[in-house]
Amino acid sequence: MLGIGVSTTILDWKKLLKQHGFTESQVREWAERKYPMFANNISLMAFLFLQEKGIRLQPRVVGVYQAKKVSDLVAGDRAEIQVLVGAKLGEVHYFGCPECYTKVEERENRYYCPKCDKYVEANEYVFRRYIAGDETGNVVVVIPPYVEGELEIGKMYKLRGRMQDNGEFSIREFEEVELPIPSVEEEREEVIEVKVPVREKEESEEEEIEEEVELPEVVETEVEEEKEIVEEEKEEEVKKEEKPEKEVKILPELASAKISDEEKVLATKVYEFIVAKGGATANEVLKEFGDKSLVLLTVLRQTGLIKLEKTEKKYMFVPVGKERKEKKMKKKEERKESGQAKLFEEPQVSLDEIREKVRKMLMLFGGSINMEDFEKWYKNQPFADKVSLDDILNVDWIEIKDGNVCLKK
Repeated sequence: MLGIGVSTTILDWKKLLKQHGFTESQVREWAERKYPMFANNISLMAFLFLQEKGIRLQPRVVGVYQAKKVSDLVAGDRAEIQVLVGAKLGEVHYFGCPECYTKVEERENRYYCPKCDKYVEANEYVFRRYIAGDETGNVVVVIPPYVEGELEIGKMYKLRGRMQDNGEFSIREFEEVELPIPSVEEEREEVIEVKVPVREKEESEEEEIEEEVELPEVVETEVEEEKEIVEEEKEEEVKKEEKPEKEVKILPELASAKISDEEKVLATKVYEFIVAKGGATANEVLKEFGDKSLVLLTVLRQTGLIKLEKTEKKYMFVPVGKERKEKKMKKKEERKESGQAKLFEEPQVSLDEIREKVRKMLMLFGGSINMEDFEKWYKNQPFADKVSLDDILNVDWIEIKDGNVCLKK
């Protein structure tokens, strides 16, 4: 249901009707019967109509924070972003007012708050700064002194706060979220990415009252210096990437891979790094080679050069033995010669296994997905041309309701 204080203008009623398989004429006919005095307000009637059909209206807003990507942030935004922490820029300590956190002045051996206009018992506070980002870009995030806790490098968080005029994102709340783990299906020849919409947690819809905190002057000075350092490091990284890599001999297994020559060189380096260490985690590869290397881990797995193994505490990418690699390459050549285009090695995926994957996907969607979206997802699966949709949906724990595929409760 719509929350108090959330504007309905962020909901496109026409798009919602189309998404759930209804038409405007159906809404008008229904409104004439049930709410004849209000039938001309078609958008309001559409919202009522959809809710009567059991469809929950949930705008992409988390309380007073709007979910956004880093590249979409502008000054003044109260937003929620989901980012990976890449580095800590440092801490700035200062003595501040216990009531407003403003930097105090020392007068006659006492501390004076210029904002509160009185003498106070000053406390030592700290601002913590980090570089974090998502798939669209990076941003400097700041934990102010009135927010407890720290961020850890290499972990992913949901951050709620405000985008400041100086280009920094000031955090009000944060929570750690689980990093996506690569699939452990070793026999997959192709990786299909399924984008799953994240259901935002329902937040309290009471307006939050935020105190505007005047940042101490020393903070602004150090931030400018830190930004210059970061920009210099970025320029050095760009120059490093532009340098041609002539000394690296591309692995024969990567010759037919559908990636650029530059990516083949980087994939070879990643493989040699994993071999030298006898195995490496995704975070170790990311730290050594950057974001592009994570995609190339999948390429190396597809070519049979590495595999993913679970130890007692973590997942590690390890090199595949030569005998096993040659056996897999031989099978691939045999399939190519026979004209087969299998996405799975033997044994073939059973109907029960496919249904179990569908069940898990529906659980990720909250137990229900629009039929049109479900058909698009299923069409992109490697088994879509082998098992009909009717066979998949013919189980007692699935029902089709109002144009949606639902798990029976």
